[in-house]
Amino acid sequence: NDNVQASDDGMTAAPQPAKLSRPRAIVFDWDNTLVDSWATIHDALNFLMAAMDRPLWSIEETRERVRLSLRESFPVIFGERWQEAQRIYLDRFRAIHLERLTPFPGREPMLRTLVAAGTYLAVVSNKTGAVLRNEVAHLGWSALFGAVVGAGEAPIDKPHQAPVELALQPSGISPGGQVWFV
Repeated sequence: NDNVQASDDGMTAAPQPAKLSRPRAIVFDWDNTLVDSWATIHDALNFLMAAMDRPLWSIEETRERVRLSLRESFPVIFGERWQEAQRIYLDRFRAIHLERLTPFPGREPMLRTLVAAGTYLAVVSNKTGAVLRNEVAHLGWSALFGAVVGAGEAPIDKPHQAPVELALQPSGISPGGQVWFV
């Protein structure tokens, strides 16, 4: 490892971090990265669980279990009733999400600083695309992002690289070391 340096006493020192170059593009996740949405997700999920006669989840269970898009997780959780479950969840979510949408402190100034510095920004999320774009617009952030890609818009959802590639298309920047995913 080229980043390990010897100390004055001949002992090997801790590895030094590699120097990072400024990214040309940063692709952000949305939920619980730029905005705090756990309470809204939890509310909509428990509304759904009650409607489907399932046990309610604690907020801790919601945080542990919510990782994949609806199209990937709901068939596993709800079997043949997954499309009904998706409709119930999305109806509830859409009814409450904008009033509860809360950006994390400092996120907007950070995004504006990055854009001013010429960094291409995009969002890739497992949230349904139309809902995601409504949230971005509601915050007045649409102009900050070159692309906003939601679940179902690429052939495979996040964490696959397909939605990142889709988000980078308007920039002409290829995935690689000059692209960071946050």
